[in-house]
Amino acid sequence: MKRTSLVTLLALGLSFVSSSGALAQRTSKRNVPVTTTIEGSGAFTDPTVFNYRIQSDLLGPYHDGVDSVVSQLQEAGDYEVNTLASTSRSMLVDLRDPVPNSNPSPPFSLAQVPAKVETKSYILYGSGKVRGMMGLNSTLITPLLVRFDLNGIVYRLWMNSTNYPETNYALATCTGVVDPNNPDTSQCNQWRIEPSVTQPDGQKKNIARLVRVYTKGKITEENHGDFYVSFSVNVTNP
Repeated sequence: MKRTSLVTLLALGLSFVSSSGALAQRTSKRNVPVTTTIEGSGAFTDPTVFNYRIQSDLLGPYHDGVDSVVSQLQEAGDYEVNTLASTSRSMLVDLRDPVPNSNPSPPFSLAQVPAKVETKSYILYGSGKVRGMMGLNSTLITPLLVRFDLNGIVYRLWMNSTNYPETNYALATCTGVVDPNNPDTSQCNQWRIEPSVTQPDGQKKNIARLVRVYTKGKITEENHGDFYVSFSVNVTNP
């Protein structure tokens, strides 16, 4: 019978521990499923009345992996809720509040469409920062993208004044933490994403640039004007 030395066993054990630790580290950095609730009770008939312009489909929260929905904190540190692949979940996009003199040309006034809402904090900070937020009531300014598809055409609503100077960033707020006994230093496990600006009329809403996306050759964007958008996206982990 072949004997295995104690040194060999110790080496194997250390190797296993090292590999397990590395695996745990890699796993901890993967996408984290979260639950998303987008506020709103439906569109108003009168578009001049203040209302959320980005809403849910009124079918309840969005759960990652249910009905082909993606709702996650990304490995890279940003957040998204995505119904583009779903046949049963969508979002309400209301484009009935255009910014004057911005040459608005929306593809519709109001529609339920496959859509995605995604923070793009890496644009400002070099890497995603939403996932790693610490401290109850801490805030983070972040670019935000709302993408929606219509009859095979891709549109984007950009809230990113780095690339679209007239638009406004979104505001992410930590609304819950893992350790309530140490709220100032604990990891966030709940977030709210909303406009960062209160307009002169007293309404909390961002300016967003609407573009149509063309993908033949290189990706290009066609300007379709600016729109006021209000929204409240609540995220919980789990």
